[in-house]
Amino acid sequence: MSWAICPDANLITQAYGCTPILSEWADASCKSGRFHSGIDLGRTDGGWNLYRKPVYATRAGQVVKVGAATLAGYQVDTRVVLYFGDQSVTIRADDGHFTMYGHLDWANCSVGARVKIGDPIGLVGTKGNSTAPHLHVEVRSDGPYQPGPQPTVDPSSYLNPLPNTQEAEMLILDTGTAAKWLLDGGQILDIDSGATLQALQGAGVKTITVTQGFIDTNRRKGTQGAVSGTLTVT
Repeated sequence: MSWAICPDANLITQAYGCTPILSEWADASCKSGRFHSGIDLGRTDGGWNLYRKPVYATRAGQVVKVGAATLAGYQVDTRVVLYFGDQSVTIRADDGHFTMYGHLDWANCSVGARVKIGDPIGLVGTKGNSTAPHLHVEVRSDGPYQPGPQPTVDPSSYLNPLPNTQEAEMLILDTGTAAKWLLDGGQILDIDSGATLQALQGAGVKTITVTQGFIDTNRRKGTQGAVSGTLTVT
């Protein structure tokens, strides 16, 4: 078994949820009193065979934290940095969740950068509260810097991109009524057109993600009001 977030990993060494491991977060709702807030990925032949292997983005979004450095408007708790290491990365996905890559040896991205599915994020390490190289994947709904097990969500669906997902680029004009999509082939589509929606549905596209680069390009051309986000095709 392998996952797009870390193709060289082939083993879940610790699952998400209640755990008897005393070094994990205290949680009175668990009979064991402890809760593991993410999923740990390793290797069947030992964590050192995963050391400095690459990890990748499985959702498009913006990097809001690398170690103790944060994007303006966010805060960092020093306990989180100590626990997950000074190279841990948090990405605010376009779906609003925060995906954290913990214990990295090296972060291959910078605060404020936009990432798309498949972009390299860093290299597996063993920094912070870690006994061997592994990747800790954590998904939160409250922002990336709240120490504790909740409110996290099961990150299983974030280990791979969503099925039937196609990366694209969007521009919404000032009126809010005209949206154009630049697909991988370079064809500009008007989302107001029924034919466009039918074509997307026929191709099995369920989600289209906006990229900051397309927005910035059009702003330089004088177009204002562009926003980033995700469109669900229904």
